[in-house]
Amino acid sequence: FRRRKKEASVERKVKYGDEGEQLRLRRREERREREEERRRRTKERNRKRKKKERRRRRREEKERRKEEKIEKKREKAKEREKRRKEEREEEEEKARILDYTTWKTPDSKERDFCDTNVGRLRVDTYSSIRGSEFILASRKRCD
Repeated sequence: FRRRKKEASVERKVKYGDEGEQLRLRRREERREREEERRRRTKERNRKRKKKERRRRRREEKERRKEEKIEKKREKAKEREKRRKEEREEEEEKARILDYTTWKTPDSKERDFCDTNVGRLRVDTYSSIRGSEFILASRKRCD
């Protein structure tokens, strides 16, 4: 095979002279250039793809952080609302107890349950307040 190849090479040289050799060299050079170009294009493509990937990842990360921030704010708002509700309930409870423990006299001065006769009067007047509630309220108020 090698001998045949060599013979063919010799024949080419005989047939075309030095031009055959030049042609072969030129073709080899062109092939090398094409391969280089292909490699360069591939590199460029890969670089662009990586760049796009990085951008996409960065964007996703940014969005994720944004979402987390929003979620945190929601949690804080819920927590605030819960606290407000509890405070409101405490205030209402205090107001209710105060209602039980104070009574307006005819001259509309507020008195507290420690003035027992007035307190008893109130319990009699407002039958909706049970005796146990009265005692509980007066204890909270007067001790």
